[in-house]
Amino acid sequence: RSTLFPYTTLFRSGRRISDLAVRKALNYGISRERLNKEALDGLGRPIFSNCDGLPWENPSTAIQDGRVKDAIAILEAAGWLDTDGDGVREKKGVKAEFKLLYPAKDQTRQIIVFAVSEQAKELGINIVPVGMSWEDMEKLNHAEACLLGGGHIDRLDMYNYFKSAYGVDKGWANATYYSNEKVDEYLEKSQRALSDKEANEFMKKAQWDGKTGFSVLGDANWCWLVAAQHLYFVRDGIDIGRQKFHGHGQGFPLLANIDEWDFPRK
Repeated sequence: RSTLFPYTTLFRSGRRISDLAVRKALNYGISRERLNKEALDGLGRPIFSNCDGLPWENPSTAIQDGRVKDAIAILEAAGWLDTDGDGVREKKGVKAEFKLLYPAKDQTRQIIVFAVSEQAKELGINIVPVGMSWEDMEKLNHAEACLLGGGHIDRLDMYNYFKSAYGVDKGWANATYYSNEKVDEYLEKSQRALSDKEANEFMKKAQWDGKTGFSVLGDANWCWLVAAQHLYFVRDGIDIGRQKFHGHGQGFPLLANIDEWDFPRK
């Protein structure tokens, strides 16, 4: 049996990856389905947000990806050109190159990082994988890009990632120092809403309201990639029912519906 949770590439501050064109090019140019097949053996699915499949997901943010030509056009229109012919674009003397940190002991994340790096080369962007401990990653998480696994089953998860007030110098909440007044407004209205329906609508607008938002259609400060499966061995004869969304780091979600399980009877 299996369930899903998202692996994401997080783009943070810095001269290279603070450029919107680079972030958008990666979002449009990376083929998530190809990444799913190459890194996860097809045991996952492409995603475009940290609320994939949840009631507050904005479906309009699920773009058509793997568009290498369009990604290259975005880069070139923004002045990122490979003038010296080394395969890496540059702009005003700055290379389209950055480190991508990942926890060295996590083989799955390592495979994803290297697969993303290979695809980025087709765009003229050089991503340098760097494995390290979680402790060292946290020290650098405001300055470098990191590959993270996350996803929770409540709206507060999104609030923590994108609320400007949480852009502080410690922890993982809004580690990109993301700030957008309109997004802040939607996030606050969602928290104060008097119904789930109303709260979900404000969260959808925070992703994209037709003009702005934190999704790939707007500021694109994250590049959501794939949802990987959680795998379990289940004894013959045990029915564990219809599993719900398994959040990352939220207790033991497999047992959330244990009252629905059916055990073999003698």
